[in-house]
Amino acid sequence: VGANFAAALITGFDWQNKPMDVVYQMAYVVMLAIVALLFWPLRQVLRRAHDSSGSNVSVLVVVAYGVATLACLVFHVSGAKLDVFGEDQPAKFRRSFENAPLVAYDVLSVAFLAALGGAAGYGDMLGWVLLLFIYGMRLTTPYAFVGYPHNVQLYVWAMVVQACGLRGAPRIARWVHAYWPLLICALLACITRQWGRCDLFPSFTLWRRARFYGAEG
Repeated sequence: VGANFAAALITGFDWQNKPMDVVYQMAYVVMLAIVALLFWPLRQVLRRAHDSSGSNVSVLVVVAYGVATLACLVFHVSGAKLDVFGEDQPAKFRRSFENAPLVAYDVLSVAFLAALGGAAGYGDMLGWVLLLFIYGMRLTTPYAFVGYPHNVQLYVWAMVVQACGLRGAPRIARWVHAYWPLLICALLACITRQWGRCDLFPSFTLWRRARFYGAEG
């Protein structure tokens, strides 16, 4: 990011009004750093769950994520909008922040369930529960630029699987190893005729979303 910023200064690029064009390809690295800090408390809960050493810290983390999730849900249901950018700013930024309460709920709800399941000792079944919840949300709640919060959801899911494991994973690996040609055919059958970024702009039909996210899952 520093190198990009230095290049912007040298070339006279309008970085004040286009900061994301300066970050550009390093956006994922920046987001990984932010997400790692945001979910550091969840990491501690999962570590304690893995070591079977529960504590009051786990309860506090579950409550914190739960309250934040509920607040975002209430804010979204109320129909309130966050008008951060003016009309002169790109529509992409305006539309993203209009959905900010829903985006925050999308991400925090997964973190809450992960913390709750970890504290409750769900073990290697927690990954499957989260997977059903994540893709259930993707099928029932489409909105513009959903791919970005969806990536964060998968980051949380990966944290859970890394800490708690995933029941049946060795058997699934053997099936994929043995029947991968059939799996490739099944994935090709999931391709729809929709053009563009289906990850950022989901289809309006449930069937097409099911095909797209079925292949991803």
